[in-house]
Amino acid sequence: MKDKILSQTLLKIVDNEPRISHRVIAEQTKNQQKNVVELILKYSDKMELFGAIPFETEVLRAGKGTTKAKTYYLNEPQATLLLTFMRNNEIVINFKVRLVDEFFKMRKELQKPIPTTTEQKFEPQKVLADTKASIELIREVFSLTPFEMIQLDLNAKKRDKISPIEHFNIDLSDVYLLPTELGKLIGKSAIEVNQLLAKSGYQTKVNGTWQLTKEGQEFGIELQGKFTQIKWRVEAVL
Repeated sequence: MKDKILSQTLLKIVDNEPRISHRVIAEQTKNQQKNVVELILKYSDKMELFGAIPFETEVLRAGKGTTKAKTYYLNEPQATLLLTFMRNNEIVINFKVRLVDEFFKMRKELQKPIPTTTEQKFEPQKVLADTKASIELIREVFSLTPFEMIQLDLNAKKRDKISPIEHFNIDLSDVYLLPTELGKLIGKSAIEVNQLLAKSGYQTKVNGTWQLTKEGQEFGIELQGKFTQIKWRVEAVL
């Protein structure tokens, strides 16, 4: 099995394909490794629809001795499928967003032309593999919720990188979020977000209920129901 570790990334090239180990997934999602392995084995028939699952047998320390254990390596669709079988908490959601970003960056890196002074031989199988990889990436990006897309986009911009959202020209201008969701993006509570929006002059309290101001109508919409709710474009707090 030919492979190499990629610097500053969660991924590893295994059999000429970017993959992530079950141990990294366990660490990043705060799950025990044995529980992640149990999920892989339980749903292996589903995951193998996206290809075989390679593994390496490693010698690990166990107390004063050693033991042999398998490390499974999942490709992008297999890792995504595995995450759907986990409890969908904030840690898993954030990791899913980061994982999409990691695979996106890795595919761009692998698709860069290799400088050479000799003519490159046309390899149809490689072109087909790259095309399939791009299609898988597109499917993965478009499977994200609007909130996850915004989170992915902001994470990329913080690192001065082009995000998959920008790369695929996905329009998020009509996406509106609750103050709780906005708070998750900027590290504040819903109460702090509401105070920030009021301080910016976008909303005001009338009879104990937040209402849009004239200035706020550019960024927010009021949803009428049992209780009036205001949803906001992310630009309102950035």
